[in-house]
Amino acid sequence: MEEYRNQTLPFDPVLVSDLLRTMAHPMRLRMLQLLILNRYNVGELAKVCKIQNHMASEHLRLMQRSGLLSSQREGRKIYYTVTNSGVIELLRCIAGYGIKAETNFEHGTIPGQD
Repeated sequence: MEEYRNQTLPFDPVLVSDLLRTMAHPMRLRMLQLLILNRYNVGELAKVCKIQNHMASEHLRLMQRSGLLSSQREGRKIYYTVTNSGVIELLRCIAGYGIKAETNFEHGTIPGQD
């Protein structure tokens, strides 16, 4: 562990802060959780997250623009998924950090948002 303390990590702080800023929204984190497991289109994701389609679309647009998501068109629908292994690993690290889930997405509630 000590050998890592003397090394500079190879990333651009500006790009990483933009990425983390995009991720730093409870609904986007929930969407990322879902999109790691399966692919969804806007309507499916909106239904699971209990938000309106236009809100799901905006969240997806921001995440795709930041490089968090990839998309695939099938007919008139676009399916989104997380394919960036770094993002998946980051979320695994967060999950392993011991932060307990307080969000009740089944009932559409997020702490601090009324």
